[in-house]
Amino acid sequence: SAEEIVKIIEIFINNTFDIPVVEEKPPVVSHIESITNKFIKAVTETNAQKIKAELASKNIEFPYVKRELLTNAEKQLYLFMRENIYLKEKVIILAKVRLGDIMDVDTRIVKSNSKAFYKIACKHVDYLIVDRNTFDIICAVELDDYTHETDKAKERDTFVYHALHEVGIELVRIKTAIKD
Repeated sequence: SAEEIVKIIEIFINNTFDIPVVEEKPPVVSHIESITNKFIKAVTETNAQKIKAELASKNIEFPYVKRELLTNAEKQLYLFMRENIYLKEKVIILAKVRLGDIMDVDTRIVKSNSKAFYKIACKHVDYLIVDRNTFDIICAVELDDYTHETDKAKERDTFVYHALHEVGIELVRIKTAIKD
């Protein structure tokens, strides 16, 4: 839950920066937080009701459901890299980064970039490792599990490899036998 995440972040901040923990909040702060939380809840509920009414009036349905960001194998690799990567304090590991976020279409080569951009906008790398301070890309990482065995997946993997190579981003491929 969000409260658990906030608690974890507070523990991290307090332990990392030795910020003294204040056991009790002054009454004024508690009162302001209470009013702020009530306001945010009221605005959020009001906006949700307005949006729901507007969509209902236009007969718009959204056929989407929430899903896990990472597969079991991807989670395991992420956690392993986070704990074991060389110079881990100098890098950030980003998950599921779209190719369209790390490269552009060269309009000197392609007259209309919409088709070329679509090819990179709908594909991602499993992980992108970047410099913590500059966000310069160090490399991309792809986890090759059972989903990479089909002809369509192999074609996609070949495209991703060549696109990354063309723009100078190294791709590290890791094979796994983990099935979700």
